[in-house]
Amino acid sequence: MRQGTVILIGSLETGGAQRVAIWLLEEHLRAGLDCRLIAVDCTMDMVSAGSPEAVGRHIHCLGGLQVTAPTLAKWLSAPLAWLRLQILLLRLRPVRLISFMERANILSLLTVVPVRRVLSVRSHPDLIAGKAAGKRIGIALAYRFLLRRAHRLVFNSAEAAQAFRRRYPVGEGITRIIANPLNDAALFGGGASPPARQEDGAATIVAVGRLKPEKGHWQLLRAFADVRRRLPDLNPTLVILGDGPLRRPLQELAEALGIGPSLRLPGFTPTPAQWLQQADIFVLPSIWEGFPNALLEAMAMGCAVVAADCRSGPREILAPDTDPEVKTATVETTRFGMLTPPLTLEALPAAAPLTAGERGLAEAMARLLRDDDLRRRLRNGAAERATRYDRAAIFAAWQELDGGPTASLPDGPRSLRSQPGR
Repeated sequence: MRQGTVILIGSLETGGAQRVAIWLLEEHLRAGLDCRLIAVDCTMDMVSAGSPEAVGRHIHCLGGLQVTAPTLAKWLSAPLAWLRLQILLLRLRPVRLISFMERANILSLLTVVPVRRVLSVRSHPDLIAGKAAGKRIGIALAYRFLLRRAHRLVFNSAEAAQAFRRRYPVGEGITRIIANPLNDAALFGGGASPPARQEDGAATIVAVGRLKPEKGHWQLLRAFADVRRRLPDLNPTLVILGDGPLRRPLQELAEALGIGPSLRLPGFTPTPAQWLQQADIFVLPSIWEGFPNALLEAMAMGCAVVAADCRSGPREILAPDTDPEVKTATVETTRFGMLTPPLTLEALPAAAPLTAGERGLAEAMARLLRDDDLRRRLRNGAAERATRYDRAAIFAAWQELDGGPTASLPDGPRSLRSQPGR
């Protein structure tokens, strides 16, 4: 008898989609349901980062390549990975195959073993344009001609779902929107300890994310330097939790801006709660997001939050009754946080004038640091909003994909809750 669920993902490197895939596996096992997770590559960073041993026994790997392998090597290994996937599915005989991200989604669409295919698209489709030509063409062709084989398409933001429906021929009624869950376990535990809170009244601004261009930390530093000039009496400090290729360039930019002593780069910590507890403000300066897990975690900790109104997710979390595709041109204050104009990817030098997005980011941070009452109200609103991303409710939405009620982002735009595909 066929039963159970298989989750398929390209790799288990550190990332938001990987975190959700492992969480989904853990929830199935916790509920006593048969579930396996299959990774195409053998990179297992997320498993070694604290998953229980029992979870590891339910994880399979299709190949020997690391996620950092050249694209050509991955293309050449794809037929063997496909064959191994068919063999594994024949042995496991699952009812559902849930795939995460483009490479796994394409493998799922090409599967010949009878199974209900649930494709999880984890980012805005316009971002595919930034991939290498071969990947971009392959993804576009696969989605254009194979989507009819999908039983469900799951998005973690209404904005991404809306854009995807315009771009690709999506079958009637298969689109569902399920937000990422609030992962309490990701907030608490070990990790680097923050320094003792300063006694000189200095304010602390915290950001979390890989030190990569799309996370907007370069633009954040330029905006933060402006905040320092506006509020010298508050002597604010900026802490960015994360690591990546921009560490040294960010340090050099901070020196050029004259804020070197006010910037702290402690590196990656899997459990940022201790840092967030000390934050006066949390800032998300991303140029784009799939779904901003770090923003949600900061809100759960009761941080007053500022987020660039990027694609996709921040607006749906902070201004749920608005159109997710309409971005603000000014600083917008909601019950749950502040949205600022989108930032551009261009990394301008220290001496260049601030862009509109950088000016908005600086204005929002300065306003929050000056206004204790506003900061208090946004802290309360953020904590209230975060409760709507309860793990049990999100897992129930995944379970209801096979004929149950339409799953949707909590309090998402009502026009998108059960809107069918084109």
